[in-house]
Amino acid sequence: AAGLLAVPFFMFFANVSVIVDNSTPKVALQKSLAFVAGDAWPVAGLIVLTVIVQLMSGIVLTQIADTVSGYVVAVAANAFIGTVLAAGSMVFYLARTHDAELADSMLENVQE
Repeated sequence: AAGLLAVPFFMFFANVSVIVDNSTPKVALQKSLAFVAGDAWPVAGLIVLTVIVQLMSGIVLTQIADTVSGYVVAVAANAFIGTVLAAGSMVFYLARTHDAELADSMLENVQE
């Protein structure tokens, strides 16, 4: 059971590594493992926060999606929340592995 819980934890930044570093899947998994192992507590905090936001938004958006207009709002809100969480994980990764100025410029572009 612990292994099943650890796999998503260690693979959390693999997709970011593919996008940011242009890594192959094997290298992306290795980079994600090294990143998580090297910065475990902040990474754990980000992952827990991301999961909580996803669960809570899912609960709220499920309640809203009873009508057609509510469904449209829920889909748009879910897309927005997912985009913000993905951008946040990229900025987190970039700030700890690459140039901090690149992470700041990415964050400014998301805010615009």
